[in-house]
Amino acid sequence: MLKARDFRRYARESLRGRWLKAGGVGLLASLLGASIGTNFYNCVSGNSGSATGGSAGSTEILDSFYASSSIPAMFFAVVMGIALVFLMYTIVLLVIGGATTLGYAKYNLNLVDNKDPKLKDLFSQYNRLGTGFGMQFFRALFVFLWSLLLVIPGIIAGYRYYMTPFILCEHPEMTAREAITESKELMKGNKWRLFCLEFSFIGWELMAAGVMLVVVMLIMTPMIFNGNAIMDSMGVALILILLVVLIAFVIVLGLTLSPYVTASIAVFYREISEGRYSNPHLEAEAGEYTYADVESVYEEAPVQDIIEE
Repeated sequence: MLKARDFRRYARESLRGRWLKAGGVGLLASLLGASIGTNFYNCVSGNSGSATGGSAGSTEILDSFYASSSIPAMFFAVVMGIALVFLMYTIVLLVIGGATTLGYAKYNLNLVDNKDPKLKDLFSQYNRLGTGFGMQFFRALFVFLWSLLLVIPGIIAGYRYYMTPFILCEHPEMTAREAITESKELMKGNKWRLFCLEFSFIGWELMAAGVMLVVVMLIMTPMIFNGNAIMDSMGVALILILLVVLIAFVIVLGLTLSPYVTASIAVFYREISEGRYSNPHLEAEAGEYTYADVESVYEEAPVQDIIEE
């Protein structure tokens, strides 16, 4: 049975010579809302409480916050404008994110199958916007319902439906619900293995999260403790530099870690659906035998036995 290191090794072999291209496609896919796992659940329900409730006193709260803060009016207006843009961007992602997920799954399957993956694979499923949205919606709904019981059942449910994008992109005749059911069957006995595979990347992810946290804190500190002077040239320059550093880090992370993780998961899917890599050491063992070894075997064997064979 393959271990996490085996899946990672096959992923590295698939990415050899294609790492930068795969990273670029992965970065674009994430910007377009692709989510191979069930991270869509966080986007849908994680901040739902902040979008509703308290509407009666929202104006008073904003007025009180603005009056008591030292943040300049122009800066506040810019922040609100950015928030509006991100709201519109989120709505667009809700529409195209599922189809992008299917396209990204197809790209990674072509990658591990050595079928010359192309950027157009990412957009190849945009004729299935309804199916993609249904896939993301039902996965999010089922995980949310299981999470109402306890956190652990919700996590297990997330792994249960993990393979849905791969199944759906390979079987266009299936509906979203049928692919979710198929993923549930496929992941029986494999949920812990997938968890171990994802956990094997924890060191890289913690390091990335730590760097991003430090940069964000460096950006926010001048705003909190030096609000009156935030529009000074020095303060603006510092914030812009830190933002550039953060964006550059996210891009580098997307070009390196993201394709590695996703390709490993695609290899995992091929293994549990086809058993393609069931004996990862077979080729290595076969390579250990030479012509001299075979010749010595025939020298030791009786001539008559060889003729009869």
